[in-house]
Amino acid sequence: MKNHYIFIGTITIGLVILSACSSQPTLGEQMINQSSGTEELGKQWSKANEKVETGDKLIKQGNEMIEDARKKMREGEDKVIEGKKLVAEGKLQMEESEKVYKNRFPRAYERIQKTP
Repeated sequence: MKNHYIFIGTITIGLVILSACSSQPTLGEQMINQSSGTEELGKQWSKANEKVETGDKLIKQGNEMIEDARKKMREGEDKVIEGKKLVAEGKLQMEESEKVYKNRFPRAYERIQKTP
């Protein structure tokens, strides 16, 4: 019976040793695991780099659009100033023309003023 216990004990110790060895990955498995992790990191970095490049392009485009808009705004403001100047000149000329007409043709001017 003693031999039986020794045999069972030896088998049990052998199984424990084998199970301990099998839970640790081999060097090849470690290399595969590390390379797959490195590949994933590389993919993440590449995606992040694409975002940075896209973001840089959008910033450049946005700044160009802003500069174009500022230029158009300045041009628009210049046109408004020119338009106001022309309106003021035109109204002054209209008033002067009415005064001359009124002085030259007072009766005709009065009829025009009475007409609805």
